[in-house]
Amino acid sequence: MRAFFARVTLLFFAICCRSPLPPRQRRRRLPCDVPWQWTQCGQDGTARFHPRMIPFTGNPGIQVQVPCDASPLDYFQLYMSNDIIDHLVTETNRYASQYTERERENLTNFSNARNWTETTHDEMCAFLGLIMLMGVVHKPRLNMYWSNDDLLNTPIFRDTMPRDRCYLLLKFFHCANNSNRQSGDRLFKIRELVDMIRHRCQTVFYPYQDMCVDESLICFKGRFCFKQYMKSKRSRFGVKIYQVSTCDGIVNDFIIYHGNMNDELVDIDGLLVTERIAVSLLQPYLGHGHRCVKLQVTFGSSAV
Repeated sequence: MRAFFARVTLLFFAICCRSPLPPRQRRRRLPCDVPWQWTQCGQDGTARFHPRMIPFTGNPGIQVQVPCDASPLDYFQLYMSNDIIDHLVTETNRYASQYTERERENLTNFSNARNWTETTHDEMCAFLGLIMLMGVVHKPRLNMYWSNDDLLNTPIFRDTMPRDRCYLLLKFFHCANNSNRQSGDRLFKIRELVDMIRHRCQTVFYPYQDMCVDESLICFKGRFCFKQYMKSKRSRFGVKIYQVSTCDGIVNDFIIYHGNMNDELVDIDGLLVTERIAVSLLQPYLGHGHRCVKLQVTFGSSAV
């Protein structure tokens, strides 16, 4: 106890004998040499500046033929056209052929790759439909979609395609020719597919006068070098895209962020990369009287 009281006494005297801190000095405001005043905009100083209003000359709406009683599948096929499906069929068959020729000596007798036959347009459509349905009907393992168990049974998968055939298509599914790989392009595997979808977005629907430029995040928690973390987004982790769309949410064009994007953007001196992104997305619509009603702070500046 004596040692405890001795320590408390020493601490008390140390606090009492400590020199006080100097008073906090407030920062002085330096007076301006020239007082700030409101001035009239204009060359002569009297007339206000009015921006030039460009009349809207676009033809908004759907630019392709759509049936009167169009179904959701018809609208989906406007963007996922037959040309895109045929491209996927061609590249999938090419990669399967390259794989079997390269690994012919290493394949075992029981390998499922030995049963490969070239896929077709209809089979690719059925395969993509099953893949999208898997995002709605969640199961922990892939083979459970073809299970006969009463608790796990989902007949549409088994009736549409055999399990082993779906595994083969999933193994050899490809969007580009590996022989034409370009160094430094992180989106080489999907570059042609993305360009085709962007072209469909630009040609299917022409926007109204009011447009929006914004960034979005596609949820993806896999591993790749340009995955982004955005705290303000609901998904937080995923692929960041810059997009221009109508006020109703119809996307007219988009750019996937993957790091070095100088080759994809317009080359204008004096603009930052984020400013060049906005100009690149809006370039087809400049001079037609469109109004950008939403421009995120990331893209907005006096130069833009």
